[in-house]
Amino acid sequence: MNQLLHLSNFELGVLLQQRDRKAFQVIYDRFAPALYGEILRLVKTKKLADEVLEKAFLKIWNDCVTLECVKRNLFIWMYSITYKIAKSELEESKQQPSHVHKLVA
Repeated sequence: MNQLLHLSNFELGVLLQQRDRKAFQVIYDRFAPALYGEILRLVKTKKLADEVLEKAFLKIWNDCVTLECVKRNLFIWMYSITYKIAKSELEESKQQPSHVHKLVA
């Protein structure tokens, strides 16, 4: 995996598209902290931020078979996925009745 650390984002995107799990790990290690910071800024709670990050990386893994992850800047593509999930989760959490939200929290 050490040799993968030196690859460009484009090269990692190509490997991700080929379902390379080691490349996915490198991508996670490289981008998760920045994405998590942005998620936390949006959703404000660590619990929801953790859920969003998990959902985002699952979607990134599943959607990378398209050409989008190599046609676009890898981080921007991942950020757009993460942002959409964060906004959706935030809206969903706001729509829960307050008494239900307190029981779940």
